[in-house]
Amino acid sequence: MISVIVPVYNMEKYLEKCVRSILNQDYKDIELILVDDGSKDSSPQMCDEFARQDERIKVIHKPNGGQGSARNMALDIAQGEYISFIDSDDWIELDMYTNLVGLLEETGADIAICEDANNEEDGTVKKNHRVTGTLVMTKDEAFSHRFDGSDIVTDSPCNKLYRKELFNDLRFPENRLLEDTALMYLIIDKTKKIVSSEKVGYNIRCDSNSVSRRKYNKKRCDTIITYTEMSDFFASKEEYKKYVPIANAYIAGAIFFNAGEMYGVDFEGKQETEDHIKNCAKELLASGRILSSKNKALLKLISVSPKLFGVIYNKTKKA
Repeated sequence: MISVIVPVYNMEKYLEKCVRSILNQDYKDIELILVDDGSKDSSPQMCDEFARQDERIKVIHKPNGGQGSARNMALDIAQGEYISFIDSDDWIELDMYTNLVGLLEETGADIAICEDANNEEDGTVKKNHRVTGTLVMTKDEAFSHRFDGSDIVTDSPCNKLYRKELFNDLRFPENRLLEDTALMYLIIDKTKKIVSSEKVGYNIRCDSNSVSRRKYNKKRCDTIITYTEMSDFFASKEEYKKYVPIANAYIAGAIFFNAGEMYGVDFEGKQETEDHIKNCAKELLASGRILSSKNKALLKLISVSPKLFGVIYNKTKKA
């Protein structure tokens, strides 16, 4: 059985399409766990009505706590041999689970990945083609593809099917932006094999109001914490030490992004956030982590004047 986990927050406009795409799968042995994360629209009532219509659906109602907490609560009650995560504004192809279960059974892999398609608001659809045929990877090869720019392995949990035991002692961090990134490398570390298919199974709704496209806010600083944890994890394992410089560059990149994107934006706690970013730059420089000369120079600039860095960043961005 597959436990399909769908966090729901104010998604009345898109929820039915998402749920129907799951219930209508040609692979029928599923339980669908809808986690109403404190929605203020009609989503809670919709979830309850879906459950009345199909006994495979379980509904959890909880105070708002973010996707991480919603997914974790569902993981705690999931009964399936496999785990799948779907965002409530997205939808899946009707044969996605048949294909992914088949891949896991044929290869003995711990995670199966399908291709996805970006569906823009204007109706434009871009199907992503990252692999040809089927690609079976060791976890080291998966990490290589995570960092080589190919996007064969991404941090999104949603175009994947997992063996449940990968989550035996792992959960998403809660109250953190981009919690997917903070967990995925830990999940990959627990695998023996990962398989990826060229077949498109997951449809992403590219909404201008999505978390990744919203105006800057201080929660973006969470990425600095996440990449610092990633660097420390890689440094603690001999086989992953080659990835430490990459993770360090991600830390620096997160600091650059925050210092640059907050420039010219007014929000509560801005001075405190600016001071925090300044201190993060100083701490990274003092940490002894391996950094490029360019990154060191930019971090020194931020440690002195985040505002000046912001001016340069935004001029470069517009050029």
